Amino acid sequence: MSSDGHQEEPGRDLSTWTLDQLQTFIHDARGQQLGTARVAAQGQAHNSSRPREARRQWAKLSLLGNGRMLDNAEGRSARVAQQDFMLRMWVIDRLGPDNRRCPPGGSPSATSRP
Repeated sequence: MSSDGHQEEPGRDLSTWTLDQLQTFIHDARGQQLGTARVAAQGQAHNSSRPREARRQWAKLSLLGNGRMLDNAEGRSARVAQQDFMLRMWVIDRLGPDNRRCPPGGSPSATSRP
């Protein structure tokens, strides 16, 4: 794949892209492409064969994509906000708190921020 892989045909399977490739794509994507990229990153976060920290990085990327969708949501902001909430709760439930962000005795809500 070339360094401009994120500009290849839209039918490309984003689930095969690396974290860096998908991150670049998410920064440039709009509309449905952004939604597709968010779902691909979320799928990688749900992949239990990956190490916990890798899954956390994929979840953060999915949240980034979702945040960009929320910034550009036209009448769909409630749905996008719900997706954001659900993924954040999944991260806390399945991957646990990010101890770098939430020291012992700290606020659990800090773990849900990307």
